[in-house]
Amino acid sequence: MKKILFDNRFLIFLLLAVWAIGLLSCKSTQKTSQNIEKRIITINDTIYIVKNQKITDTVFVSVPAPKTNDKKCDSLCQREVQRLLKQLNTKKKSGSNEYGFYYDAYKNALVAYAQLDSTFTEYKSKHTDKQSTKLETITIFKTEKYVPFWVEILAWIGGISVTYFGIKNYRIIRRFIPFI
Repeated sequence: MKKILFDNRFLIFLLLAVWAIGLLSCKSTQKTSQNIEKRIITINDTIYIVKNQKITDTVFVSVPAPKTNDKKCDSLCQREVQRLLKQLNTKKKSGSNEYGFYYDAYKNALVAYAQLDSTFTEYKSKHTDKQSTKLETITIFKTEKYVPFWVEILAWIGGISVTYFGIKNYRIIRRFIPFI
């Protein structure tokens, strides 16, 4: 008889433990994490500078003497041409740059000259490329219904039947063992 008593208590304890686990166990919330990355990159291009050298240029154009058959006319024409050409004298200056045009009576030539100072040609290509990426972690806790409705109905029916059979078994066991 003692062996039956031990078996019945063990069965009752096992039945109550399974029943408690079934009632108290549930699904925990589901963690959903989302990562966003941020990165900043800046790129700058170079500058090119070209230096041009100083330019000095002179042009001489000789003035030919007028030639006709009459020497008297030639000398008169020559004097008149020289008198008009001596009036030709122009000069412009801006900073270090200068140009001019004049008549040189000793060389009997028109002279054009130019003096240009050295210059800088600067090419700036400033291309800035900015790229940015941001890193952000967001954790969202979601509880999702994972049991279909028909499974819930069957679970209720099973719970009610386990309770019913548990009470019936308790009454049967109590008849045989009065101190429980």
